[in-house]
Amino acid sequence: MTDAELVTQGFEAIGTGVLISRFARFYGASRIRIGSRVRIDDFAILSSGEGGVSIGDHVHIAAFANLFGTQRSRLWISAGFHAGSRLLQYR
Repeated sequence: MTDAELVTQGFEAIGTGVLISRFARFYGASRIRIGSRVRIDDFAILSSGEGGVSIGDHVHIAAFANLFGTQRSRLWISAGFHAGSRLLQYR
């Protein structure tokens, strides 16, 4: 996505140097914070529950990874984390 496309997604916050595939999907984007230098590949799905999702700096979320924030507490993806392909993460 271009920087303009990233803005239209309606994220709670977004850092610099973010690379997101046009084929990635976001649900509850207004509760998703994305740090700097984050890469999210094709067909990754991020879904935010009431508590939201926070992605730290220098994070790579590979193709087909699924991250679901379903509880009231925030799902935190730490800086430097790599979510491999086919990962399913619930919080």
